[in-house]
Order: sequence, then C-alpha cells, then structure tokens
Amino acid sequence: MRKLFYIKWIFVFFFSIQCFASNGIIIEKQPLDFFVRWKSSVSQLDIKTFHEQAKTQVVWNSSLVPNLQRVIPSDIQQLKQSISLYKNNPNILYAEPNYRIQRILPKMDQIQIGPLPYLNTPINDPYYQQQWALVGSNGIQVQDAWEITTGSSDIKVAVIDTGADPNHDELSDRLLSGYDFISRTDRVSDPHGHGSHVSGVIGARTNNQMGIAGINHNVTIIPIRAVPSNGDETDANVIASFEYAVEKGARVANCSFGKYASSQAVGDTIEAAGEHGLLTVVAAGNDGRNNASYNVYPANFRTSNMIVVAATVSSGPLAYFSNYGKTMVDVAAPGASIYSSVRNGRYAAWSGTSMASPQVAGVAALVLSVNPELTTYELKDILLQNVTKVAVFEQAIITGGRIDAAKAVAAANLH
Repeated sequence: MRKLFYIKWIFVFFFSIQCFASNGIIIEKQPLDFFVRWKSSVSQLDIKTFHEQAKTQVVWNSSLVPNLQRVIPSDIQQLKQSISLYKNNPNILYAEPNYRIQRILPKMDQIQIGPLPYLNTPINDPYYQQQWALVGSNGIQVQDAWEITTGSSDIKVAVIDTGADPNHDELSDRLLSGYDFISRTDRVSDPHGHGSHVSGVIGARTNNQMGIAGINHNVTIIPIRAVPSNGDETDANVIASFEYAVEKGARVANCSFGKYASSQAVGDTIEAAGEHGLLTVVAAGNDGRNNASYNVYPANFRTSNMIVVAATVSSGPLAYFSNYGKTMVDVAAPGASIYSSVRNGRYAAWSGTSMASPQVAGVAALVLSVNPELTTYELKDILLQNVTKVAVFEQAIITGGRIDAAKAVAAANLH
C-alpha cells in the first residue's frame, strides 16, 4: 500500500519525528535551560531567594500560566544538577528541560501542476476538482456549509509551522505580519513550504481563477514560524508562539508538528490559551501507531481545548501512516494527496496528518464565522458532536467519525 503514495506527482510528507528521522536529519541537542512551575502558595520572595541560592537566572515569565518561568543556570554544564535541585523543592510543581531538537527537514519538490481543463462548477479555481477533501464523497462536506457561510476575515487562525509565503497569490491578502521565532523577526517567510501548504488548506483565495480553493474564502491567517528547516526547535519557541497567538486574538491555532518529548510547560500553556478563546488543532502523527502507547507531543497532552486529528485517504479509511487511538485521537480528516499552495508561488499534493489537521482548523474557522460568540469549549463540542460516523473508525478514534463542515456549520447556526 505504501507504493500507492509514491506516484511521481504526489509528494508524501510525514511531519513527525519518526518521519524526519527517515526523510531528513534529527539531532536531539543538549538543553540550555529549563522550565519551573511554582505552587500558587509560594511567595515571590521565596522564589527569588531560591533562584539566588541555586545560582540561576530567570529569563522568562509566562503571560498565560501562573508561576511558570524559564530558568538558566550560571554553568550550563550543571544543567542536570540544577533541574534536580529544583525538582527536590516541595514548592515546585515540576522542573523540566526546554527540549531542543535540531531538524534538517527534507527538501520538498515544488512543482507547478500542469493546467487542467476548465470545469463548469461554482468554483472557478482550476485545481478545485482535484481537491477531493472538498469535492469528494469522503471529504469534509464543505460545499453544503458554503451555502451558509464562506468564512469571515474577522476570524483569525494562527498557523504555528515553518512560516508562510507572503508573496503567494493564494495567501498574500490573507496573512497578517505574524512572527518568526527562529529568526526573531516580524518578517515571516517560509523557507520550507510546509506552513504555506497548511495555510492554503485553511484559507487560500477562492474563485480567483487560479490554483486551489480554501475551506474559508474569507479568513485571517497569523503565520508563526516555530519550526525551522535547519536549526533548533525548542519548547520555548512553541510556548512563545501560543502566547503570540493569544495576544493577536487568534481563535484557532493549527499545529501540524510533533516530537517524542516535550515539557509539561507546553501543555500548560496550550491549556491556558483555551481560557483566552483559543482552540488548538493538532496532528496525531504519522507513525501508524496507537498514541495511547506512544509518546507524541503536543497531541498527547490532551488539553481541554485541543482536537487531535488522524488522516484519511480518498477512498474513506485511515491512511496507513496515520496515528490513531480510541482514547487519544479525536477525529479524522482528509490527509492523503492534498493539493495546496507551497513556497515560491507553486502548488503540490502532500500527505500526512499535517494535511489533515488544517482541514479541521479550517472548519473551525467556518463555524466561528457563523457564531463568533462560541466559547472554545462550545466550538470544540460542535465540531466533535457533528461528525460523519464511519464504522471502521469506531475502535480507532474517540468520535468514530470524520469532520463534517456541513453538519458543524448548521449546528453553529442554530446554537
């Protein structure tokens, strides 16, 4: 079955640690600092005194999570000893490394898909008929949803990824300036293309007689670069991305990335972001494993504002590469051979739970365009209670179903 995905015009992209290990280079690097979360009963004087005695410096205080700090020891060689010292303090909830992973992402072939014959459909984008997630019977049923809404630019979706191409015709009028936490600049680009692909799924320009259609014809995308093509990915950058998304008023965050180890500080930050109106949609991972017995983060944090997404193929079943889990993965969505925008103004068809997650994020934005007053948790409930049930998913996914834009939008319209 694996060979089916290696047709020359389909490029399979597994956006997880395991797949980077096979298709790119992964190096786990020594952390330089660590996170500490203090109990609420501890005074600021006691916290300051302990830091001084431990010879550490506080370099960051969370704006979302009470008493969460990032700390650096005076001697990096003593990092493990410093973490152990903090762990032994009964006033501390946890002390964990700021995990660092150096990734050299596989270079993705970026092709210009050849011209297709014009088809007489309500959507005039030439590749629309190739977007089985939008037009196929096993897709997200978005065409009926569009009878009610095609989205709103008032709804902001944060795409925490490799960035986004600000010059792509499909994205240029969708993007806020965003922020690049790798290069420390508000001039966000996309050296890889993955974030541009995800952004196109959510909200590419539609009915502009070029390229593809987006789930939302109107939406605002906040591009946040936290995943480097070649460099350190840190928990600190992921946390900063969520703080930035909340600050900018995002209602949905798409996270098409994952790794095997992560500090609880990341999970606590995602949870806290939910209290500020942020729904977090996360890729389940691409190792074909049950997440109940396999560590993949942020998916396995299972926060109350999180939806974890598996990937399906056009014929209906889960993709062979998709992670699953009756207690760990919420819903399925199209994730194989998904056409979308990539860097340098081009298009490509990629596969992975990375491509399934933005299907759900896109539907979430549609739902909010109908009823922007929904809380994070009401939004999550509407999405998960209005799926298309699929018998073969019953033992693999919590909802036993595939995301359904038509049902979810209709439910929000009546809420």
